[in-house]
Amino acid sequence: MTAMRNLISTFRSAGLALALSLAPSCGGDTTPGPAEPTPSTAESEIPDWAEGSTIPSGVPGAPDIQIIKVVKNGSGPVCRRGKKATVKYKAMLANGTVKDPGRKPYEFIVGTSPVIQAWHTIVSSMRVGDSFTVKIPEAVLQNEPPRYANQGDWVFEMELLSVR
Repeated sequence: MTAMRNLISTFRSAGLALALSLAPSCGGDTTPGPAEPTPSTAESEIPDWAEGSTIPSGVPGAPDIQIIKVVKNGSGPVCRRGKKATVKYKAMLANGTVKDPGRKPYEFIVGTSPVIQAWHTIVSSMRVGDSFTVKIPEAVLQNEPPRYANQGDWVFEMELLSVR
């Protein structure tokens, strides 16, 4: 567990990590990750995003994640749990205070990498090329590190650049 704490400390100080969630194999949180989209759903059946669309937060009693602006709907493959996603982003508080300008795209493994749980949920619902702004309610972030919890709602501008 000490090694995991050292890893957490390293990610927190790196400035690129959005937040940490412990992987079940490391003795951490055993809460399941975001739901895997059903294999029977063809990628062409995924509806286009629209302002006001929501993504279930997966947090009991918490509001859904809301799409507040759609820049474009992508036409590429849908991201899935276990895939490496590359996301262009900008993180800010709901009042517009920029907390992370996302100067370079961020790569992570969907479902297992140390990012806030909401990112796993959102990105596993995106197609390559999707670009939108989401509002993550404060209640969804309550179990995240202090950098994210208890600061009100967060807003992320996100674009899924690639999936491998």
